[in-house]
Amino acid sequence: MSNGSTSLGALAGLDTATKALLGLRLGLAASTWVAPRKTVCLFGIDADENPVVPYVGRLFGSREAWMAAEVVLAADNGARRQLLTRHTAVDAADLVATILGWRAGYLSRRAAAATALAAVSALGLAAASIAGKKG
Repeated sequence: MSNGSTSLGALAGLDTATKALLGLRLGLAASTWVAPRKTVCLFGIDADENPVVPYVGRLFGSREAWMAAEVVLAADNGARRQLLTRHTAVDAADLVATILGWRAGYLSRRAAAATALAAVSALGLAAASIAGKKG
């Protein structure tokens, strides 16, 4: 298999951190598309009080799926490292949005903790993956 392979077989050559990050992103994407109300409940958000949840959840899911697809389809490790680096800005923005939402009072402590954990997990996995691709 060449470094430029864009087939799903290219997944076999990915490091553990990248595979875990892809699993996180694709899991969130699938769950927010298939069961958005149940997914946000896992994050401590009351879907009954937020009727826009299915729409916003699916927007979020689409973004996560796209970010995963970019990494899988990257031409080589250098391109993959650049994408992962850019994606950390999105994850950092998610973390800032979580903090702002909690401070403004529209995210409960539980919701803030769960969404912050997701953002920090993505940041940590991306950092481990980027570090493994240097050199």
